[in-house]
Amino acid sequence: MILDSRNYFTFEMAVEPLAPTRRLLRLRERTLTELGCSQSRYVTMAVFTSTKEEQADPEYASKTFSQETIGAELADSVDFLRATGVDVIMLGFPDSGKAHVPREIPRLSQFGEVGGLHEVALASGCLYFWSDYVGTQWLRKPFERWVLLTNVDKSIAGYKNYNLPQQELNLWISTLVRYITPGGHLLSLREILSLEKGYGAEARGELRVIRNSPEDLIAAHREMLSRADGTWVVDDRIGSLQDRLKSIFAEFPELHVLPISPSFLARYPYLLD
Repeated sequence: MILDSRNYFTFEMAVEPLAPTRRLLRLRERTLTELGCSQSRYVTMAVFTSTKEEQADPEYASKTFSQETIGAELADSVDFLRATGVDVIMLGFPDSGKAHVPREIPRLSQFGEVGGLHEVALASGCLYFWSDYVGTQWLRKPFERWVLLTNVDKSIAGYKNYNLPQQELNLWISTLVRYITPGGHLLSLREILSLEKGYGAEARGELRVIRNSPEDLIAAHREMLSRADGTWVVDDRIGSLQDRLKSIFAEFPELHVLPISPSFLARYPYLLD
């Protein structure tokens, strides 16, 4: 990492995936065995949760609150994954408060600690990492595992500040939160990308956030499982959606093209208007 003259950090990410060390492999195998989970078919996940200190911050209601995971909305996806023979393991900070997912699943607090080797070991072999738009998903980056980002908000425009290679984003699939005005207008992707940074509009009541529904999430997981299993097929319909998506991002050349789930775009075609 190099600090350039503009006082920004510049860096390059590895293109080729790293092979887990023998130590990580042993730890991963032992942990999965102790948890009673599959050695190969499991998803690691993390949610956006806040601490009591953050909730006490006067600006919490206008910033973090709108981003925080609503755990009950994720429960059906956990059920879906388990029904298809895929285990789910919670990493990152505990899913406390409204972020709690009301399901009995292995949680990091049962076998490790935040920032410890257990997280890295498990992320190195997951089918994909499910991140409810929280930074823990970077654990899988050295091993080039897939990532599903759900409830991505309008800070999507912040990707212009990262020196991310496009091949990294090719491993991402995302679903967006949607926005509606008090008058009932649903914002298109173009309008979302044009919004001001920060959460002032929500705090002022000018925009309301529509989070991903359980149906949105399950459809995205179906897609991710197909990609992980190598059965995903890009047909003419999907190709057309991707072309329209790229054309919108072309109007914002400072941004990376964030891959948005075709199943999500097909459910809400107005986003591409």
